[in-house]
Formats: sequence, structure tokens, C-alpha cells
Amino acid sequence: MVVTNEDALNYLNARSDEAASVSTFVNQFEKMVNNVALGNHYSFEENDEQFNDDFNKLLSAACNLHTEFVPYSEITRIIYGLQDELGMDFFMEAFKKQIRKRIQNNSSELSNEYVILIKVSEHVNLARKQKDSLYRKQAEKIGNQENSLKQLRENTEKETKRLRKLKQEMKTIKDMKSSIYGDFIAILGIFSALIFSLFGGFDTLSKVVSQVSMNVRLYRIMISVALLGMILVSLLFFLLKAVATMSGKSIATNLKGNVFRKYPFFMVTITVLIITFVFGVCVDLFRIFCQ
Repeated sequence: MVVTNEDALNYLNARSDEAASVSTFVNQFEKMVNNVALGNHYSFEENDEQFNDDFNKLLSAACNLHTEFVPYSEITRIIYGLQDELGMDFFMEAFKKQIRKRIQNNSSELSNEYVILIKVSEHVNLARKQKDSLYRKQAEKIGNQENSLKQLRENTEKETKRLRKLKQEMKTIKDMKSSIYGDFIAILGIFSALIFSLFGGFDTLSKVVSQVSMNVRLYRIMISVALLGMILVSLLFFLLKAVATMSGKSIATNLKGNVFRKYPFFMVTITVLIITFVFGVCVDLFRIFCQ
């Protein structure tokens, strides 16, 4: 069919009768495709009145179209817009069957409307294949992206575990460093306390020896030794306690209980010294009052 300038201008003019006919044809075809998508309108049997009636309307709308101006873009839009193509094979088979049936019943010359329907049928098949090809490519790309994301996730998890391990090692090293500092301070403190005690003990021993050589009575020596011993032991205890506090440690034998359970050696020593001091004082007072 020859295309005239008038036909082309009518097709390009959105307000022309040709454009209105195209819109009517597209709406009718879209209605039929949507009926297929819903799955509750057509049975595609020989006596399917609903399908036959819609096909007749589509054929009537095609009578007003030009064979060279088939709305392929709208047909592509309709096919690409389908979420599910279940039933489209039956639809296209029934669609072609109706075209063959109508052509066989007509004269030998093919009418323009059947040419248009045949072109629509072929373009539907083309659009479906294009859509299927695009879907496969998209699915392949999505699969590749998922694999890449999975690999990236695995690498991230490995790096996270490695970082967590490094943090744990750094914490261990830091704790060891703090422990070394604390132990160093504790050793120095204990050493200082021992030196202080030894010097104090030697000084006390020298005084006791000098007092014995001066014929000082034994109970008064006991009083002096006990008093000095209490002072030295108390100073040694508080010194060790201060060193332990600064180094984050404890000198307690038991963390729970009273002071006798926590510091038994200190309390026993202090108790013995107190008893010795009290005994010496009592003996000295007894001798004073008895003279």
C-alpha cells in the first residue's frame, strides 16, 4: 500500500483521526493482553464468545489503520509491562488461529486489517524474545553481582576476624606491659620495704645488745622491742599495701572475711608484739608498786 504525504502527516498529528484510530487499536489490544494476564476471562476454546468479541473489536479498529503505521512501540510497552507471561502462548495461538480462520473465509486478496494483525503477532513474538533475552542477561548480571558480593562479604568477614584477633593481641600486649610495670613497682617496693625492715631490725638488735650489756632489765627490753616491732611491722604493712594499690594488686591472703582472714601474718605478728608489750608493761608496773 502506497503511503502518501497526507497519510504520514495524519499519523504524526496527535489530534488527527489516524492518531485516534491508533489509540483505539492499542487500547483494545492492551485490554485483551490484560485479560490474559488476569487469567479469568478467556478459555481459548472454539466457542469462547468473550475472546471472539474482543478479537472482532480489535479487527474493526485495525480497519482504520495504515499498514505502514503499526504502533510497534506501544505493543512493545504492553509486552514488557507484563509481570507474568503465563497464558500468552495460548493467547498468541488463538490469535493466529482467528487470523487464519478469517483469511480462509475471505476472498483471495488479503485485507489491510489482517496485514496489521499479522504484523502485530510477529512483533509480539519479537518483543517476548527480546524481553526473555534481556531477562536472562539481567539475571546473569545479577548472579555475577551476587557472587561478587558474596566474595566481598567473605573477605570482609576474614578481615574482621583478623582485625579482631589483632585487637585481642594488642590488648594482651598492653595487659602484659601493665603487668610488667606493676610487677616492677611491686618488686622495688618489696625490696625497699625489706631493706627498711632489715635496717630497722639490725638497729633494734644492736640496741637490745647494748641494753643487755648495760644490765637493763629484760621486761623493759621486751617493752622496747615490742613497741619498735609494732612500729616497724605497721610501717612495712602500710608500705606493701601502698605498693600493691599502685600496681593494681593485693597483698590479702583471702579477699573475703575479716581483717584476720585477709592479713593473717600481719595480725598474728601484731598480736604477739602487743601481748609482749602488755606483758612487759604489767611486769614493770608490778615491780614499781611492789617496791
